[in-house]
Amino acid sequence: MSAPGYDAVVIGGGPAGSAAALTLARGGAAVALIEQTQYEDLRWGETLSPSVRAPLETLGLWQRFTRANHLPSLGVMSYWGTSEVAYRDHAFHPFRTGWHVDRRRFDAMLADECAASGAHLWHARAVATHRESARWHVVTTADVLHSRLLVNAAGRHASFVMPEAGQRWFSDCAVALVQTFEVETPRFAWTLIESSANGWAYSAPLPGNRRVVMFVTEPQVVRTASMPDLLAAVTHTRRALQNAGPCHAPLVQNASTWCRTRLAGHMWLCLGEAATTLDPLSGRGLARALMDGIAGGRTALAMLAGDDNIAERFQSRIHRRFATDAVTALGYYRAERRWTDSSFWRRRQDGRGGHSVDVVSGLHSGESRPSRSSVSHGSTTLSPPTSSAGRPPPGRRHRGGAHKGL
Repeated sequence: MSAPGYDAVVIGGGPAGSAAALTLARGGAAVALIEQTQYEDLRWGETLSPSVRAPLETLGLWQRFTRANHLPSLGVMSYWGTSEVAYRDHAFHPFRTGWHVDRRRFDAMLADECAASGAHLWHARAVATHRESARWHVVTTADVLHSRLLVNAAGRHASFVMPEAGQRWFSDCAVALVQTFEVETPRFAWTLIESSANGWAYSAPLPGNRRVVMFVTEPQVVRTASMPDLLAAVTHTRRALQNAGPCHAPLVQNASTWCRTRLAGHMWLCLGEAATTLDPLSGRGLARALMDGIAGGRTALAMLAGDDNIAERFQSRIHRRFATDAVTALGYYRAERRWTDSSFWRRRQDGRGGHSVDVVSGLHSGESRPSRSSVSHGSTTLSPPTSSAGRPPPGRRHRGGAHKGL
């Protein structure tokens, strides 16, 4: 019996991988989507900005999404650079509301739509890949699949490593403690951001009377400080958890920000967090993953049609955006000036992000790289984007509070 053959194999059934597989299938390609779970595992990244409507409409999923009874998100409250609150109210966005979702249900919906559109969903783990005779051979725990093109969307934590992809090029080195709590009654439908000397906390409601809390800090901090220790310094986050009980012990997650030096080549590309990660402060991870999945699917279709140059264009676009994101993050971190002696804030405000690796000049081997510097090695850094007053672009303010750009 011959092994299954496809036009494209996509490794990873998260938002980026499923969006790519769906785009490929609807473009007429024979595609396999490999996902090692049944979507029963805990998944983070549960807040969707109003802008997520655009990629969901592109994928033909908006109506199905709105029928799934996800929680509306009114906006973002932040305590950043000041002890007073600032709001970003989604009522001022053209799409009016964001969403708090159960990621397991959300990701399973995407994969189900892939299968309904003709993609072959394999619940298996990718073990290894190699290319021979103009075809990719993908070894999984279920079978060996063959394809003309390979898409790696296995995520940042996957054990699968694609040898063709370049090294990771860091702009920030951080970890996050993540914990879910059961609350008696949801107190408010806002995402909350609050900074402290050791980092910053994010919390948001979840379906089923739950609330997730993530504290982003440096690796050395979690070696000595517990989640209660860190939450003791973020008063408003702690208040949102009043009478709440933990659903599980705190989990340590890698929250570093990086980009692959090489993420596309002849008949292969990396997508989502297999290609690049986004600072969690941005709050745009899920929408970005969907948009990158759609763009990656279209890029893959062009590769299958014989476009020999599109891989370089795709890679250059991701690299340029990564450099721009680093400059934007620098501006927001510099807006918090209350803890000048803290190593967490000092490293991010001088542009090193807790790591001495240069955002731009880490690419020395002739590979594609961003066309402009963002955070540089040594003493020279670019300034972040500023308003005419020389400050990070302001948002809607409340009683003088600095608005977070989430």
